[in-house]
Amino acid sequence: MQPLTERERYKEIDVLRGIALLGILLVNMLVFHSPYIYIDPFSWYQLPKDQQTSQIIDIWFQGSFYPLFAMLFGFGLALQADRMKDQFIRFGIKRMGVLLVLGILHVLLLWAGDILITYAASGFILLFLLRLSKMWLITLGTLFYFIPNAAILLLLYGIEKLDPSSSAIYTSIQGLEESIEAYGSGSFIEIFFQRLADWNYMNQNGFFLLWMLFSILPLMMFGAFAAKASIVNWVRTKRVTAFVIGVLFFAMGTWIKWIPYLSEGTNFTGTLQTTIGGPIQAIGYALLLLVLLVNTVHLFLWRPFERAGRMSLTIYLLMSLLATTFFYSYGLGFYGKVDVLTGTWIGIGLYALCVIFAELWLTYFKQGPMEKLWRYFTYPRTNR
Repeated sequence: MQPLTERERYKEIDVLRGIALLGILLVNMLVFHSPYIYIDPFSWYQLPKDQQTSQIIDIWFQGSFYPLFAMLFGFGLALQADRMKDQFIRFGIKRMGVLLVLGILHVLLLWAGDILITYAASGFILLFLLRLSKMWLITLGTLFYFIPNAAILLLLYGIEKLDPSSSAIYTSIQGLEESIEAYGSGSFIEIFFQRLADWNYMNQNGFFLLWMLFSILPLMMFGAFAAKASIVNWVRTKRVTAFVIGVLFFAMGTWIKWIPYLSEGTNFTGTLQTTIGGPIQAIGYALLLLVLLVNTVHLFLWRPFERAGRMSLTIYLLMSLLATTFFYSYGLGFYGKVDVLTGTWIGIGLYALCVIFAELWLTYFKQGPMEKLWRYFTYPRTNR
């Protein structure tokens, strides 16, 4: 019942977590600095640099790095289950409970685009699936993911064929204006209620949260499979095979993510891009990065990502704190005042601040502050 020591950790996995956090932030910046959730991203932007930057984020980051992070979450849970054996279920329930509370507080106090609530809900279920063999995990995970998502895609495709006018992605002018007014110049209370409205809009009165559960849980199962299959050691011994498989997944996922730009950005092609192309590209990213990391993880090049990945919960919440303070009216008030390219560079700058904080913190402490809090409420008193 002890956390992993630094020597026991897979540094490659920590680096992947750190890279995934950067990718997630670059995507989330679109929502941090503008009412992105209320627009059609394929037709809204008019300036060439906004169109180009949005397309780069959409193809290379959107829908790819949150699946990678979810897989890494499942990977970590599977390692803990293997170490703790019969003690794990009780430990895991407490751990997911604390994560759920943190997710709720994240929504109430910082940002509507929280993922921790979904992670906690998915994690509760995964706790009881980790006793399955690695083959059952990958088989059931694939079925759980592709059957409901394929059904949704077929439904969208059928609707668009019957009624072509329904293919356009809805732009809510009212939501857009209310967001700019609240986040750009509103009080903290006005921002609070706008944040709740945004969360409700993004989750479609709870339906999207349920859909995300069926999307995130299988991704975590893929990560648990990777842990049980000793993926890092497999890549070390089968680098050429891992590289070839990684290239195939990456190429297939990237091609699917290009589809809205090769044909037309509709509800169907946008959903296909995110739900199918994104996770496939994420697996490609993971394998190709692992091939690179197994021999070079000791290099200083990867240290910033490794430090961020070691305290990923802290960094995830810190990114929200920094971004909302930078853009919302109770901070510097830049909401709605920057273009997509500027917002992306600001995101890179905020991530750099997070990395500096992680480096300084881990110089003096073994865990990040939120990881320490998480540990305090989940480990037995004698192991805190």
